[in-house]
Amino acid sequence: MNRKNDFSWVNPDCVVKRSSVHGKGVFAKRRIQKGFIICVFGGKVFTVGEVRNIEKISPKRGEYILKLADGFYSGIPNFGIKFETADRINHSCDPNCGFVGQVTLVALRDIEKGEEITYDYAMCDDDPEDHFKCNCGSVNCRHKVTGDDWKNPQLQIGYVGYFTPYIQSLIDKIR
Repeated sequence: MNRKNDFSWVNPDCVVKRSSVHGKGVFAKRRIQKGFIICVFGGKVFTVGEVRNIEKISPKRGEYILKLADGFYSGIPNFGIKFETADRINHSCDPNCGFVGQVTLVALRDIEKGEEITYDYAMCDDDPEDHFKCNCGSVNCRHKVTGDDWKNPQLQIGYVGYFTPYIQSLIDKIR
């Protein structure tokens, strides 16, 4: 599924097409089993200062950067000009994927052919300025997604083992 100049790897059993959740999304071309790797996010490592400069150039670009540690982020260096396949993986309050390690997204359960690939942004986002209206349509929909959602005790229990290490370290600090 990777295009020649993508920095991230996306499982070849996935395809990008129009999404009812948001714009374009990534969908399973065939059934994908629980535990299979869906995506390994790649890119350039940025400091917090570089991210702020990117956001000045292209405010939307900051939405596609993954926080690795305090002051460090990863993302593609094209500043919103080009989007990768991995950038099209949408949020859901009832996700079928989660993180194993810093940048690897795996299937939380079997994903059926035609099903949209999603993860809950609470698994990797701690920016209190991040917020948007959720369109996932799931029974569990929070209706608003924020960078503080990782603090929700129900999500912490539901996603045990599927937060990025950075978010897990924040959870561990408040417990």
